[in-house]
Order: sequence, then C-alpha cells, then structure tokens
Amino acid sequence: MVPSTGKDEKSQERAERPPKRASEVTMDDYAKIRDQVEYAVKPFIKVKVYKPEGIEEEEFRALEGDEEFEKEVEKLASEYIRSRRK
Repeated sequence: MVPSTGKDEKSQERAERPPKRASEVTMDDYAKIRDQVEYAVKPFIKVKVYKPEGIEEEEFRALEGDEEFEKEVEKLASEYIRSRRK
C-alpha cells in the first residue's frame, strides 16, 4: 500500500467544512484578500525601511501615510530599474 501524502485528506476536509460567514472572517483574512485584490489591480512590493540614526521616530513614522514620500520612492524604484537595464 502506498503511503498517503495528505493532500487528498486536506482537500476533503476543506470540502466538508462550511464556508465562513462574513462575521467570521478575521482581520488577517481581510488584509490578505485586500492585498490580493489591490495587487491584481496595481502590483506592488513591500519593503522594510529602518529608521536612520539621527531621525526622530515620530517624524520617521509619519512617512507611512505621506503620499509625496510614496511617489518619491516609486520614482526612485523606477530610476533604479531603468539603470539596471543598461
């Protein structure tokens, strides 16, 4: 007898479970779905940027919602990619 890989068991288990109600969807599930939809519409990457020395934490954290900063980072990424093509 061939040992089971567990794939068939897992798919059967998923098929037997009732679908989640909207109220049962966790914030993590919502965030994953939102990111997938957003990525399908406009692809993006996530990059960690660490706080440079000498910069106040409050000032650094304010960059997260700064649209001008996001545009500058997009421009930097575009220039970087173009320079690597040469």
